[in-house]
Amino acid sequence: MKNLLILTQKVDSNDPILGFFVSWIQAFSKKYTNVIVVCLEKGKYELPANVEVYSLGKETGISRWKYVKNFFKYVWKFRKQYDSVFVHMNGEYMLLGGLLWKLLGKKTVMWRNHKSGSWKTSIAGMLADTVCYTSTGSYTATFKNAVVMPVGIDETLFHPVQGIERKPNSYVYVGRISPIKNIDKMIDGFIAWKKEDSASNFTFDIVGPADIELDKNYKRELLQKIEQADLSSRITFQNAVPQAQLPELYSSHQFCINLTESGSFDKTIWESVFCGCVPIVHNTSFLDEIPTDARNKIAVESLDAQEVARVLKQVDTTIDLTEIGKKHGLQNLMNELTKIL
Repeated sequence: MKNLLILTQKVDSNDPILGFFVSWIQAFSKKYTNVIVVCLEKGKYELPANVEVYSLGKETGISRWKYVKNFFKYVWKFRKQYDSVFVHMNGEYMLLGGLLWKLLGKKTVMWRNHKSGSWKTSIAGMLADTVCYTSTGSYTATFKNAVVMPVGIDETLFHPVQGIERKPNSYVYVGRISPIKNIDKMIDGFIAWKKEDSASNFTFDIVGPADIELDKNYKRELLQKIEQADLSSRITFQNAVPQAQLPELYSSHQFCINLTESGSFDKTIWESVFCGCVPIVHNTSFLDEIPTDARNKIAVESLDAQEVARVLKQVDTTIDLTEIGKKHGLQNLMNELTKIL
């Protein structure tokens, strides 16, 4: 077995967005003799003895220059202790270390799955031996060295939780409170539904953080929209929850809404499926994997309020995509990654 260096943004089990990566590291630890993780910031985590985690120091508030200094300190100090490199999400790591790793003869794989990109992304992709993506609409999907990968859902965590009852007509969104997530379009759909049927008895929970000022302003606008529509009792915001609590959240709802545009691939879509929660989706990368009969019931073809309302009303709990979703399990992802690392 070989040794692996991982570069990532954050190692923190309690982080509502990036906490999933701790389970990835645990899975990597079963495939490699030793795993060294260098992250921008670290929090709470429990990892096997063959994993070492080093932070560039964001949690201590040091300068960007010191981040760079610490980066080179770690990748050089441990150069004889790793055979290959996995860069997760942050292409900046590949820009900084790509040439050095080539000189050292290290195999490099970069994970980048996002609709947008720049010349920096393209250069980072050229420096990597392989670039991984999950969405056909990702900026990196057209790179010559790009390969499609499973999403990587932890099967040991995400499954229906026994003893939790799904509330009838309950909908949930899980993720960042951000304009790119089109939460306003979701709310417009519920408003249109209420106008068409005043007796409708839906509930919609919006679960996630709004960290930066842009997202905080967006959340204020959403709250105002909900209040003006007199839906404050049925559409509510909840604080973000750690990864370990997400299965309970999905298991208590019938439907999970995700109207992110194609190009990225929110893991929450498949997480909800693994937990028996029916997804309502706009992302064609996900929908293209679904049989036509199921797709016709869960696909939001446009973000027009009437179209969103149509799908919200017609979707039903009999749709089961768990068998299709199995290929996106974490173990499948590890098997594919270790072939190229």
